[in-house]
Amino acid sequence: MQKKKLYIKSMKTEELKKEIINKIETISDKEKLETFLKFLNFETEDQNVYHLSKEEQEGIEIAREQIKKGNYLTQEEVDWKFRKWLEK
Repeated sequence: MQKKKLYIKSMKTEELKKEIINKIETISDKEKLETFLKFLNFETEDQNVYHLSKEEQEGIEIAREQIKKGNYLTQEEVDWKFRKWLEK
């Protein structure tokens, strides 16, 4: 198994593509092919993943710390405060 990993690592991109295509052509199980296609779609969709900025990550960390300390409102408390605010 270790030799195979080294072999794959030394392959060029075009060689890898050809190897993958050859392997796919030998698969006759429709379920396996569907699973593989879903995996490929998932991997290529990564381009659309939103990446948080440093400020957003820091804001989330601050919020998590507040939650740990019990400094948060329940949904019911937010609803009550919102209703009170609307009554003004």
